[in-house]
Amino acid sequence: MRKDKYSETEKEVNKVLKHHDDTLKSIPSLDADYASMNESISSSEALLKDLGLGNKIAQKSGSSQKQKKAIQIPSWEDVRKDASMYVQDEVDLRCLFTEEELVSNERYLKHLREDVNSIHRLDAIDYSICIAAGVLAAAVDIFLVGIPEKTKNGISAGPLSNYMRQKFDEAIPSDKIKQLERQFKVPYDASTNYNLNEYVDGLSSWFHRYHSLGHDPILGFIFGVFDMMKGRFTAIDKNGKIISQVVGDVPEGMTIFKAIGQVFGHMKSDVNTSMGLPAPMMTLLNKLQFGSIGEEKLSIAEIARGMYAEGYDFKHSVPCHFLL
Repeated sequence: MRKDKYSETEKEVNKVLKHHDDTLKSIPSLDADYASMNESISSSEALLKDLGLGNKIAQKSGSSQKQKKAIQIPSWEDVRKDASMYVQDEVDLRCLFTEEELVSNERYLKHLREDVNSIHRLDAIDYSICIAAGVLAAAVDIFLVGIPEKTKNGISAGPLSNYMRQKFDEAIPSDKIKQLERQFKVPYDASTNYNLNEYVDGLSSWFHRYHSLGHDPILGFIFGVFDMMKGRFTAIDKNGKIISQVVGDVPEGMTIFKAIGQVFGHMKSDVNTSMGLPAPMMTLLNKLQFGSIGEEKLSIAEIARGMYAEGYDFKHSVPCHFLL
């Protein structure tokens, strides 16, 4: 609708331009008359000066004042109607120019584009910086962050990733986790479908945080706060279906600020568990139900779910965010 309206306006403008262009071309040139008039005035002034009346010419020129005429500017509606009366058919803007003018305009636009592009064109140094940054980021990811693997002592990856996990262990030990779990209970923490009204495919003790939008480190402060204030559980199952259902009553006196604090505290209780929080926005990958990757022809959603199971969680993503 908006595009059609713009097209109609453009057609009207073209008609106005065509009408005015034709009007200007129909006006005869006054150059010859103007030159003849100036010549006559000059000869007359010279004759008067020869007769000794030059001072009177100056007095007359100084005393005479031209009366200014008020210019009446017609409205756009009047201009448009007037042009539509004279120009019935649709007008292409190119018809207002001669072939020479069109060629000149195109040449000018070509040079203008080249000037603009030259300002933003990458040189050899720019390409070198991009390549060096890419190689350095890949090297850091391979040698420092690494690929997480499950061992007898927990998940192990590169030195930087292991260092971050150690810091989380020191900051939130197991006894602290139990205290936080008792203090920051939320309605969207269902680990099975036992007490749910609507079945969430893929929900389990291993994957309930991965499917729950309230456990996403970013989306949790939107969907988790909403669920906290409404007593709901919002999830994306392993088939990409978004499910939101009532699971309990809203705690008495719950405000948005209390809900935000409750969500944050619950995330803190989950982040250092064996199956911690998913990486930011990772829950949305459940919607990518396409792809045929590897020998097993897995979709992107299935690959992401498997990565979470292998240790690609929030703690593993922290070094990557620091490097970015």
